[in-house]
Amino acid sequence: MNNSKQAFKPATPVVVDMTLPPYACDPTGRKDCSAAICRAIDDAMEHDRMLAHVARAAMAEPAAVALSPECNPGRMTVPPKVGHATILYFPAGTYRVSRTLGYSWSDHLNQPNNDHLARMIHFLGEDRDRSIIRLDDHCPGFGAGEDRPVIEILRGLKSAVAMQNSIEQLTVDTGSRNPGAVGIDFYCNNTGVVRDVTVRSGDGAGRAGLAILKWNSSCALFQRVKVTGFEVGVEIRHHRLNTVLSEIEVSGQSRAGVFIENHIVSLEGLQSHNTVPALWITGSAAHVAAVGVMAMGGDPAMPAVKTETGVLFLRDLRAEGYGRGIQHGGGFDVDSLTVPEWVSHLPNRLFSDSLRGSLCLPIEHAPRPRKGHPDADSVCLSSFGVKGDGVSDDSEAIQAALDSGEPRLHFPRGCFHITRPLRIPASVEHLDFRFADLSAGAPLNTMEDAGALIIVAGDRPLVIERIFTQAAFMGLHRLLDHAGLRTLVLRDIQTQDNALYRNTVPGSKVYIENCACRTYPGEKLIGLAFTGQRVWARQLDPVHARTQVLNDGGDLWVLGFLTEDNSICFHTRNGGRTEILGGTFSSVRQYHPGGHNVPTVINDESSVSVTAATTDWKANHSYHGPVQVMVREIRGGVTRDLVWEVLPAREPHLVFIPLYSGQVASQTR
Repeated sequence: MNNSKQAFKPATPVVVDMTLPPYACDPTGRKDCSAAICRAIDDAMEHDRMLAHVARAAMAEPAAVALSPECNPGRMTVPPKVGHATILYFPAGTYRVSRTLGYSWSDHLNQPNNDHLARMIHFLGEDRDRSIIRLDDHCPGFGAGEDRPVIEILRGLKSAVAMQNSIEQLTVDTGSRNPGAVGIDFYCNNTGVVRDVTVRSGDGAGRAGLAILKWNSSCALFQRVKVTGFEVGVEIRHHRLNTVLSEIEVSGQSRAGVFIENHIVSLEGLQSHNTVPALWITGSAAHVAAVGVMAMGGDPAMPAVKTETGVLFLRDLRAEGYGRGIQHGGGFDVDSLTVPEWVSHLPNRLFSDSLRGSLCLPIEHAPRPRKGHPDADSVCLSSFGVKGDGVSDDSEAIQAALDSGEPRLHFPRGCFHITRPLRIPASVEHLDFRFADLSAGAPLNTMEDAGALIIVAGDRPLVIERIFTQAAFMGLHRLLDHAGLRTLVLRDIQTQDNALYRNTVPGSKVYIENCACRTYPGEKLIGLAFTGQRVWARQLDPVHARTQVLNDGGDLWVLGFLTEDNSICFHTRNGGRTEILGGTFSSVRQYHPGGHNVPTVINDESSVSVTAATTDWKANHSYHGPVQVMVREIRGGVTRDLVWEVLPAREPHLVFIPLYSGQVASQTR
């Protein structure tokens, strides 16, 4: 491969208007746009596909392939991304389609030891109510029994690297007489989002509005989604891995508003207008943490919530018209239509004076993204001379843009080389990286206590979004250093080889939506370290650090997470309060001879409640290591442990934490 600067040169904008050449989609609804949209998806993924083929060839015949520095098979099985994300933008209009929208390559599938970058499909509309993708009525291939999606993110059965796919500000209309239609079959790993989206059926028929039907999907955030019609509004299957639902509205379903089979789901703010159950859970591996379920218009013969097997934590159920609030497969039905808090299994306490219930921390939402074209009122950093070639030092040009006084800034396509920390002043209110990659050079990547981006005090909230850094950003630094009192919104961020966040000045509010970081165990940095902050995290994926998340004396509310490795996943100390509502502890049952297991959750003189489940990459029936401590609580100098062996089984080799609660007296509700 050519490693010259020309190889990195931006050729097309990140945001591609689908109504303009070369795709020229018709927004009037008269012409079929299927071929043009599928071509655009192929074009958007072609660069990553090319890199995956290079990595495959390098693994097959290393001596025959001249690898550029962007390929590093010794550390990872794919070369790092070099800033080739494309956002397919749909201005207001109706875009008629007649087949499934997705990439065309039948061989673009995972293979052993060859994870390709099957990711980065981005659909963005101008306005969810006016940017409409509509399937033809009575469309061939969408008949009864087909289970065929209008939008399909992943072909094949699974992936482990389908990262940061997104669908936002759109309506998907499955038309009429398409009983086998699925509006969106979504898939992602580590980060991915369906946000501010409506899925509707023209005649009420159809299999499902929004679904995850393929194995190994992890960390999808479905946020502010409305589904009208279909058998099921939102359907999620398979025991791996986890999904987060926030502010979901479903109506007009014939089987269930939300249907979950064997999956791990965190759900907040479900509004269901149905005669069928608002929430239906089945499968012995299912774990659901649901907060704020409103089920209206029920049938007296139906329950508002139906749970057959698995574990359910439910708080704040309000229902009308149903025969009972909860129908439980174990026979523990709840007749009341108002349920403050309910757990399908016995909660765990390590000290008798702790409350049995969850912490019930106050819940807040981040400011919503703006509608319209993302370039509106935003200045591109290319105006300040950034190169984005992955080689030239862009530090000075980026800092000049940040200091320009412009409140809204966005990056062009590219990989941006940084050699020193950059300061984000109070004048900047919105920093959109457009999924750009970053490259860290000396001295930045050797500065252990430095953040690449330093946030100083400011009166207005700062939004930082759409970052994807790969191996070129590796180092002892972290992405963000919050060094001033300022409300911060982190949205759609993934760092593949770095810690993500710490603060040195306490007292700020931090909103996290769909963020991940991978910090290797050999590094000293904590993945996310919050000191005296108030944090609301919806879909959090911190992995591999020795301590993945630290809450030091603040409030941390987590709706859905995925952690990996035998690490301290959540550590709360100095009177902090941490509430974890659903998620997955992955591979906590590992043990290497000569090593030791560490507690998964530590509650050190603080208040913590957690409901979650465990998983692993493979069945670990032959484990013979030491007792695994899932929660360690320290109170008044006394240490007590909640161990794996006493928890209910999730399949033969896994466990659930239905609810652990440990609260000091001064911090109870």
